[in-house]
Amino acid sequence: MEELVQWGAYVITGVIGWFVKTLWDAQAKLREDLKQLEVNLPKEYVGKVDFKDMYQTVLLKLDKIETLFMGHITEAFKERTSGDKQ
Repeated sequence: MEELVQWGAYVITGVIGWFVKTLWDAQAKLREDLKQLEVNLPKEYVGKVDFKDMYQTVLLKLDKIETLFMGHITEAFKERTSGDKQ
């Protein structure tokens, strides 16, 4: 009976050891992945200056669209109101 308890303790210790090693390896891999991300992040994503330029371009295009849209609405309103008077 005592021998069975010892073998059970060995198995439990082995399982705990395997689990801790798995966690340790995963943590080490995560650290390495974060280092790679830290190195690659500035290379792959849009910089602040580039984003600002792109943002200004988008705003200009939206302003043009708004101007065209408002022009069409104004014309339609004038047509509709001048048609009511006649």
